[in-house]
Amino acid sequence: MAGMHAWFDISAGVAGDMLLGSLLDAGADAAAVAAAIEAVAPGSVRLEAEQVVRGGQRATKARVRVLVEDPPHRSWSTIRATLTAAALADVTRERALAAFGLLADAEARAHGIDADAVHFREVGALDSLADVVGSCEALRTLADEKIDWYPEAF
Repeated sequence: MAGMHAWFDISAGVAGDMLLGSLLDAGADAAAVAAAIEAVAPGSVRLEAEQVVRGGQRATKARVRVLVEDPPHRSWSTIRATLTAAALADVTRERALAAFGLLADAEARAHGIDADAVHFREVGALDSLADVVGSCEALRTLADEKIDWYPEAF
């Protein structure tokens, strides 16, 4: 896969399930993605993927089914601890921590608080956690470390 590039135009935002679906459609290892998700939320979510046609275009639709009662309020420190303790590939963990870290920093600036005091709402829900971790693992399985990651660009 040398010489491959991943380009996402997310200037208007991006939904986690859509990003994950596009990566699965591009050939990411679905079993590895599901295992990474299970590592951060054991027995709590299930990854489903199906082929859909929307507007005449075929795509893979990813859906994370939450299997347990899930209060969506989680602090950045709780998410960081969960990601740190999970059995993930190092690059997957680093990317997921970077993504949530950027969100925590933005929330902290918006509310004038320390990032460790941030309580995520929808982004703290299990399905969002699974979307982020799943997308990071999908990128790893597609190109390992051949895809450049520039979190500092944000």
